[in-house]
Amino acid sequence: WKYITVYPFMGTARYYLYSEHDLEAFTGAGIGISLISKVTDLGAYTLVDKNMHFTLYPEAGVIYWLHKNIGITLNSRFMWSPAAGETDAQTYLGFNVGVVATSLR
Repeated sequence: WKYITVYPFMGTARYYLYSEHDLEAFTGAGIGISLISKVTDLGAYTLVDKNMHFTLYPEAGVIYWLHKNIGITLNSRFMWSPAAGETDAQTYLGFNVGVVATSLR
């Protein structure tokens, strides 16, 4: 069996396409580091490889405002981490669903 676990630590910038409607689109990008742990089980033996990787991602998504200050968000990110140490470059596409609360709207 092979397992890959990623712990990203990212800074993010977003641009919101202002809308007077309940649905608001946004785009953004992130930069930071990721701790990537690769575990391979070979019967009675386990190989573990952990490395820190520089990581970048673009993202796009929407927020549906349920109330003036509360909304539901849906977005997608394409995470890219180049090779580091013994670990190859890692890429993955992530989908996120969440709740947004703000006092600035």
